[in-house]
Amino acid sequence: MYAKLRHRTEIVVVDGNDINPNSVLIILKSIWRLARSKTIIFDHSIPSGLRSGRHINVNVWHGSPIKKIRFLSVERFDKKFLIEQSKITDLVVSASSYDALLLCSALNVPYFNVTTFGLPRNDYLTCQRTELEDIDLYSENDVIESIVQEYDKSILFAPTYRGDSHIKNDPMLFDEVELVTLEKYLLENNIVFLVRSHKFSSFSDENRLLKMQNVIDVSDFRNPMLLLRHTDLLVTDYSSIWVDYLLLNRPIIIYTPDIDNYTKEHGFIFDFMESIPCKPLYAFNELILSIDERIKSKSISKKQTQFYDKYHGTKAISSSDELLKILL
Repeated sequence: MYAKLRHRTEIVVVDGNDINPNSVLIILKSIWRLARSKTIIFDHSIPSGLRSGRHINVNVWHGSPIKKIRFLSVERFDKKFLIEQSKITDLVVSASSYDALLLCSALNVPYFNVTTFGLPRNDYLTCQRTELEDIDLYSENDVIESIVQEYDKSILFAPTYRGDSHIKNDPMLFDEVELVTLEKYLLENNIVFLVRSHKFSSFSDENRLLKMQNVIDVSDFRNPMLLLRHTDLLVTDYSSIWVDYLLLNRPIIIYTPDIDNYTKEHGFIFDFMESIPCKPLYAFNELILSIDERIKSKSISKKQTQFYDKYHGTKAISSSDELLKILL
């Protein structure tokens, strides 16, 4: 969106990851910029105090709801925060009519205020490579490409966070035997294992995954869509990043060894087995076998094809262009 708007109007970018919570001046400056904006596009939440009616507030939510969030998990959120975010949201952008139903329930926004022409960020997955030059804002595509070119295949491991979002826990722990087995497999097959942790996660010193050969931490890359674009196989868990990855018609593995604990902490909107595009794996030996099978055969299950239709059946050629038609 920014890439397509920057030559047509004044754009101000407020990146929460760049804001130091101890710097009052930066925080106030960011709020001032938002308060002066006619249209505010956000992907999580916007600061309190912005008046409804003075801005057009567009939520391009960062992921399709699989687990219970916001109004579907009210015991985990401040009631005042939920109501305020709901009131000041004018438009929500969704992947499809199915995704729209989930988002309007989770964010308490009327269904007719939710678009269904697809997510602007997914244009990074469907556009031609020649188009990336104009929209690769952080110049990451060539860097990622240079990393994966050294290997025969690339796997992206993208787990979601565990526990409380305010405490940066380890995303997932592998024991020593599992790490040695994984490293051996990667080396023998010349595969790179890219690891992208959630922004609410952090690898501790006890987690030795990032110390293994052929394992590279890519968490600092700002655009996860470009990582997906250069990934041959996605391994994730309760994250909805696979919804974006469906667009590439490449194999997906759902690895959930701690599903009982995670279900107790977060819960899911529907039965988890029915909410994902493939059978979940619970044991590490299953994971290695499945990786070997999927990355060699590039097989896509019938269920994954059905989920593609469910989430992307109404995607426009350019979702960002469709949103611009509404905003401009």
